[in-house]
Amino acid sequence: MASDYSGPPEDVAMLLQAVLPVGLTSNQPQILRNVALTLSKGLNYQNVTGIFREDAQDYQVAQDSLVLLEMTILLFEHWAASYLKSDKYLRGLAIGVLEVLVHSVAFWARLKQSSVITKLLLKV
Repeated sequence: MASDYSGPPEDVAMLLQAVLPVGLTSNQPQILRNVALTLSKGLNYQNVTGIFREDAQDYQVAQDSLVLLEMTILLFEHWAASYLKSDKYLRGLAIGVLEVLVHSVAFWARLKQSSVITKLLLKV
C-alpha cells in the first residue's frame, strides 16, 4: 500500500481479518514490520470507529467486531511481550497504530484493561 487507505470500514475489517493472524503467528521481524505497516496504512481516524462496533444492532456484526477487537489487543500484547523492546522500527509503527486505534471507544475501553500500555511505556 503506497498511501493511506481511505475505504469503507468493512474493507478494513477484512484486511484486519487477513493480517492479524500473520502478526500473531510469525516471529520474523520483517513480516511483523510489514503487518504493522499494513495496519498503519489501513487504519485511520474515520474508519476505526466503524470497525470495532460491539454495540451494533446486527448480532453477527457485533460478534465479528468483538473478534477483531480481541485479536488486535492480543497482537499488541504479543508484540509488547516479545518484540517491541528490541525492535525500534516495529515499536514506532505500533505506537502510531495505537494512536489511531484509541479513537475507538470500544478499543480504548478494552485496551485500558490490558497490559499493553504499561509494557509499551516500560519499553520506550
